[in-house]
Amino acid sequence: MIAFGCATTSEEEYLAFAAPTVQRLVEPDSLAMRRHGYDSIHEPYNEMLTEAAGREGLEAVVLLHQDLTIEDESFLAKIRAILAASEEVAVIGVAGARGTRGLAWWEEESYGAAHSPRLVPGGSHIQYSHGASEVESVDGLLLVLSAWAARELRFDRELAGPLDGYDMDLCLQARARGGRVVVADLAVSHHVRYDGFFDRGRWVEAAVALQRKWALDPMPSPREAAARI
Repeated sequence: MIAFGCATTSEEEYLAFAAPTVQRLVEPDSLAMRRHGYDSIHEPYNEMLTEAAGREGLEAVVLLHQDLTIEDESFLAKIRAILAASEEVAVIGVAGARGTRGLAWWEEESYGAAHSPRLVPGGSHIQYSHGASEVESVDGLLLVLSAWAARELRFDRELAGPLDGYDMDLCLQARARGGRVVVADLAVSHHVRYDGFFDRGRWVEAAVALQRKWALDPMPSPREAAARI
């Protein structure tokens, strides 16, 4: 059984993007979860992981942003194949990196693809690599957690900021406990708008919080981090 979870702040975006995706992908035994109106993504995600973890036959939990559409017709088959190939796989995403030293993962050895049709005029599509690749962290627009990860890992509410760093922290938790993090060829579109989600100060706070928790080295100072974005 594969569970789906979405934390929402905008009913309009959820109904336009994530909801139709979940409705299309759910199977007869799937669990579809939604939490609305929280001030941080950590708490609703943790609640949904706990709910899914208690279900028999759990295979994976798919956590997707409210403005994400999954267009890959083989999505479920692909994630099942990756999980079946290695029981050590804990987290699957669509874009990520190796050699990560901070939140600006795209500045490192990047893998996967990122498609954002509304990010800038004309849209944005970046193809870093093809196929499945093992990485250190993945972007949180889509997180697929194995049954083990859903039962054993939780998002750290103590990290600064409501929407930055939660994804990298979870990946670092998984790797610290022997789990693998991978990106896969999964066709998705993230219908985010740059002026609608990005907060420079929030991002820098999260970068510093991650450095303190994981001693990432070298890590940019707040001034250096701000200059990256």
